[in-house]
Amino acid sequence: MGRDTTRVFALKVGVMMDASLTIPQGYAAVDLEPGGSISPLRLCVLCKTEPDEVGGHFVTLRDALDAKVVLGCVTDAAGIVQRWVQIWFQDVDRVGASLDAYRASLSNAGLEDRWKKAIDAIEELAPQDLVRTGFETEAAPALFLDPVRGKVKPIMHEASGMPFEVCREDELLRLRKLPAFHTSLHRYLWVDALGEESPFVAVTTDAPRVDGVLEIDEVLTGVNKGLVPLNPGGGLMLVRRHSPIGLADFADVLSGGPWRGVQHGSGVIHIDTESVESEARGGETIDPDRFFLGRHGKWGRLVETLHLKLRVISDALGGIAEMSARTGRPLLNVSDESFQIEVWDRACGLPRLWTARTTLIDPGGAVRLPIEGSRVSYFVSRDGLGRGIYRPQLAVDPAKGLCSVRLRKVTVDEDLTATIEGTFETNERVIADGSDLLCLQFRLGSERVVLHAKLESEAAMASGELRLRSVPVRVTAAQADALRGAEGVPMRDVAFDTLPLLSTPCDLYAIGVLAVRTLLVSGEKRLPEVLDEALSLARQAASLHDELSSDGEPPSLADRIRLIFDADPRWMNTLGPQWLVHDELTAAEAFDLVPPELWWRVLAAIVRMFPGVGPDSTCKDLGDARGGASHRTFGPAIDDMNDLLMRTRSLMLIDWRYNREVHSVIRGLRTKMIDQGVGAGR
Repeated sequence: MGRDTTRVFALKVGVMMDASLTIPQGYAAVDLEPGGSISPLRLCVLCKTEPDEVGGHFVTLRDALDAKVVLGCVTDAAGIVQRWVQIWFQDVDRVGASLDAYRASLSNAGLEDRWKKAIDAIEELAPQDLVRTGFETEAAPALFLDPVRGKVKPIMHEASGMPFEVCREDELLRLRKLPAFHTSLHRYLWVDALGEESPFVAVTTDAPRVDGVLEIDEVLTGVNKGLVPLNPGGGLMLVRRHSPIGLADFADVLSGGPWRGVQHGSGVIHIDTESVESEARGGETIDPDRFFLGRHGKWGRLVETLHLKLRVISDALGGIAEMSARTGRPLLNVSDESFQIEVWDRACGLPRLWTARTTLIDPGGAVRLPIEGSRVSYFVSRDGLGRGIYRPQLAVDPAKGLCSVRLRKVTVDEDLTATIEGTFETNERVIADGSDLLCLQFRLGSERVVLHAKLESEAAMASGELRLRSVPVRVTAAQADALRGAEGVPMRDVAFDTLPLLSTPCDLYAIGVLAVRTLLVSGEKRLPEVLDEALSLARQAASLHDELSSDGEPPSLADRIRLIFDADPRWMNTLGPQWLVHDELTAAEAFDLVPPELWWRVLAAIVRMFPGVGPDSTCKDLGDARGGASHRTFGPAIDDMNDLLMRTRSLMLIDWRYNREVHSVIRGLRTKMIDQGVGAGR
């Protein structure tokens, strides 16, 4: 077995000295301790000494809702890399830009609480992946990179020689007529020791600039000249182990393809030189000797690949279900980029690829809106329903625009909880009597009011009008007076948008797409085309269910898929098991190795993941989250995967050469009988 093919893209934690334990040429490991560390182990961010034209100084690994994620490492006193890590710097500026319509409902305090809950979930799910710094729950310093000296440091106040830091003093900010830290999404730097005499520097993009507030560029001069923002907003941090290969790349490796390495701007970083890497470094396809069944060539590899790919999907399902259970929310941004694959050194008698573990690395982009009077939880995300092709389709797209509103009745309780009844009219298409929530934003004099309401069609008195009733909302005394004064007054050009009820079924759909990507896409096949075929299969199975229900209990989903394949051979060529690997196999040859009954079960498991397709779907729509326990949405899919893993494990002990020969004889005899008109159609 070749050296390059026996040690695959895993993080090196051992002591053997090789190129994978060193910093790539042209890069430096910059200590995140501003004053330098006396510890023999240092947490560093990887920095390109001369910025890449596209990627800049830092190797950005992903774009999260509220964080910047860059590549880092833990090095020892000799500068040897002991572990590659990904460093998450909380960045509320991203949230404000992404969810501008909901800015009034979001705050620094709320996002920090969300971050801490995600950390707690990761601590429970994968404590071995965390590198604890203390900044997971306590604010980190506002740091900048000095690329010339290869150091990180705070920016300094030249007159006093003291560092700037994030101001979290709400009362002081209010005295300066600036938004409070805990109740807004704005952040300012100040010099704590100077107190009220300190200058203030705005570090979030649209933070109000009152008299005397400086722009960040205004202080990046003099002693601060040339500094590059790293964590300018003093956000919380998360450091966890990094494996350089993602789920989609690993699926391609299992199919027989190469790995392309870690992208940085216009180039590629090779932080594991003993990997199956890009063609530029002599990339090669998978060595069959790494499989239990490698001695059987492509025939054994097909069955083992099915089992290993099902393990990947099962791990991904389990990771999402556990994260949802511990955070009490969906993710709403699941894609193949949400996961990384860790492949460990081979154990005695166990091929390397069998040590692979799929890990969820993105805790999700869903943000719960604090709608106190609603009995259900509504979530929003920068990505809406999801990312790219992993995004499900709503029956009706959310509406957004301007409307006319008349407040019919305003009720304010003693505790300043208000409930509003009114009439709503707009030219946009909106759905009444559903689970969608209407968000209204308007001004009454100097008061800005945000209301969430349900629309009712039956109570409407005129064509084109809908009645609305708000969920109870806590208001100030000034807002209560303004609302009472607006009773009966028509208000035009009120901004509104609808919030669909979204939950974990969105994530289940994304896993269904990921399963299609993993099991059915290889070679020249493209995911959009295969996904379209898979959804067509789901719809046809639902149609067949309705058609056969008239004669009693319809066949199971797997049996209906078999009937669909038998009726049209084109399904074999499109969604057959031959697409598990890059090897050139016909559908008939693949079905000699993968029992058809098993493959129907595999396709049935995928079909059930797509919400609202028909009676076979686990969820009837994208908001069907099974009451308050939204993580239970994934239960049936996890059961399906466990059943398939048990069945595919049993295939490992079959004599595949003998099995293939028997199947070939049976297939030849069957073809001959059909040609002679004997038993045709059976």
